[in-house]
Amino acid sequence: KPAAGETEKQIKYGTMNKILSILLACTAAGAAYGAQETGQAAKNVAIDSVVVTGARYASDIRHLPMSVAVVDRDEIVRRQEASVLPLLTEQVPGLFVTGRGVMGYGVSDGAAGGISLRGIGGGSAAQMLVLIDGHPQYMGLFGHPIADAYQSMLAERVEVVRGPASVLYGSNAMGGVINIVTRRQREEGVKTDLNVGYGSWNTLQTEAANRIRKGRFTSVVTGSYNRTDGHRADMGFEQYGGYAKVGYEISRRWNAYADVNLTHFNASNPGEITAPVFDNDSRITRGMASVSLENSYDRTSGALKFFYNWGRHRINDGYGAGEEPRDYRFNSKDRMLGVSWYQSAGLWRGSRLTAGIDWQDEIFQTAFITNNNISITGASPKHSFYLGVGYSHEQGNIKHEKFSKVTINASNDYKITDFLKVGFQFNGARTLPADSKQVLGALRAAPIAPVYNKEYGLYSVLPEFQKAQINNPMVDVDLKANTTKAENYRASGNIYGEVDFLKHFNFKAMFSMDYASNNGRTYLPIMKVYDDTAAGDVVTLGTGKTEVSQFKENETKVQSDYLLTYTNSFDHGNHNLTATAGFTTYYNSLSRLDGARKQGVGLVIPDDPDKWFVSIGDAATATNGSTQWERTTVSMLARVIYNYKGKYLFNGSFRRDGSSAFSYTGNEWQNFFSLGGGWLMTEAVSYTHLRAHE
Repeated sequence: KPAAGETEKQIKYGTMNKILSILLACTAAGAAYGAQETGQAAKNVAIDSVVVTGARYASDIRHLPMSVAVVDRDEIVRRQEASVLPLLTEQVPGLFVTGRGVMGYGVSDGAAGGISLRGIGGGSAAQMLVLIDGHPQYMGLFGHPIADAYQSMLAERVEVVRGPASVLYGSNAMGGVINIVTRRQREEGVKTDLNVGYGSWNTLQTEAANRIRKGRFTSVVTGSYNRTDGHRADMGFEQYGGYAKVGYEISRRWNAYADVNLTHFNASNPGEITAPVFDNDSRITRGMASVSLENSYDRTSGALKFFYNWGRHRINDGYGAGEEPRDYRFNSKDRMLGVSWYQSAGLWRGSRLTAGIDWQDEIFQTAFITNNNISITGASPKHSFYLGVGYSHEQGNIKHEKFSKVTINASNDYKITDFLKVGFQFNGARTLPADSKQVLGALRAAPIAPVYNKEYGLYSVLPEFQKAQINNPMVDVDLKANTTKAENYRASGNIYGEVDFLKHFNFKAMFSMDYASNNGRTYLPIMKVYDDTAAGDVVTLGTGKTEVSQFKENETKVQSDYLLTYTNSFDHGNHNLTATAGFTTYYNSLSRLDGARKQGVGLVIPDDPDKWFVSIGDAATATNGSTQWERTTVSMLARVIYNYKGKYLFNGSFRRDGSSAFSYTGNEWQNFFSLGGGWLMTEAVSYTHLRAHE
């Protein structure tokens, strides 16, 4: 962004050099079984679920060598959230999205909507890439996601790949991929939905959708309007959105689609209570359009897609108490267009070969990914088991990046009697994370700057107007290559017992544990660059001393759940009732130690990973730190779901939570409840849902 004091300027994100990246992914022969999620998302997935995000072709989720979670349309409708992000934080283990208030995320200073994945460092731009039908969605100038543009009204389902996916989707996907799969009308006829919610702080949430399928033609049109005054002054949020998609079935094997999505929102941010900010306002418009031609045969499938994303951003960063209003505004436009093509073929049973090109306005090198899995499964009327071992290795799209992972997964279910069932599940992994480098500098560096000076054999500094803010991107990519060594270990699992009794009752007890141990070492070399404005034409970056740092982190999570469920139907199925009561405990502890040392006088720390330990540096320069916590939560819950003839719907829930994290406030316990009602006006035309906020 422009620094304080600069005049208003229009920043245009022009088209960069286009390149072709050959994408190649193969899975080994045999039955493969991906690492399973232990969270609710995996439980919601049917055994024959088909996803496309993990491998760029429609695949059984069990045959993918990576961890994929799916949030389907039923869950999206049930939650009635304007954005898909709140759903993902609850359904996908380890995924976090920072929240801002009652509604909306905003951008700029003090904004929320940052998407992060536990265990992956760096900013949002380096962690999770958001896609809509496989097309990247982010603000072109800074590369970070625009959270308020990901509205639930356009989503049929959301697929989340945890772990590196950069070989398929670019280096913005080093932490994983969130793919929003847009809605399609699959049944013949017309369906119209209307949802309206109103609650505290003048919060209004609306959505209308119309879906048509007639013969070979399909269409989906949705619109939404959401607003709130916010729970604090000057924290208002207002959003307009619309989405339209049309499709035509050319033949049984070929389909054509075209869609457009437009979102505009206004957001205000008052800053922290102890440090208020004034006039921090954002006006953001984001749009997306695409045309695609898809094919699907018995042994091969693929697609050709043209897409165009654009954005308009007007932001006032505001000013604090005692400061003068800023004399500039941040204005930017960005455009990203491209064509992607891929074709996937099964050469033999258990194998899949995918090849294609991505032509986008970013520059990445070609890289390869290898996945190998072997598994053993067995089943009988009373017993089923699974054992699988996997290994994956990935080259990053940026030079010198490498990632590898070894996994082991086991599960066993045994039906002792017709009413008693027990089982367990275990997942283990050893990961060598990539020494990831950011691409933001490469996007912002002036194209007139020379990269390398052949006479001195050194990388060049950037021009005078940039070198104070940005290093030559090759300094990070090449001079700091392979300077971080890390190992991550994780083991998680659960055991359970389930019993049916008195015809309508079910009791289930589960004990779960998740343990992670991570350690890493980072080396900082002496880095010299060419600068023709300096004496001798050579300068040393930073302190000019080698440095090494280490960290060690352990985290434990333990949870127990006890649920009693009553299910019954009365009056020939006209009245249907499900009641659940339960008790849950949760324990979480973390400990982390950090240390660093610089070189001593004349004692350069060698560029050798075997020497990268803090004991080798000068004790007089030592720094250290630690982080630790221990927290517990106890919850009691109850829920009732009732429907009459499948037409009149009611649900109510109550939960009482106690958390040691709030012990210092004297307010450890809180009650939470919700009530909901619905009326299915017709079986195929309209559904109205009213929701009251707590």
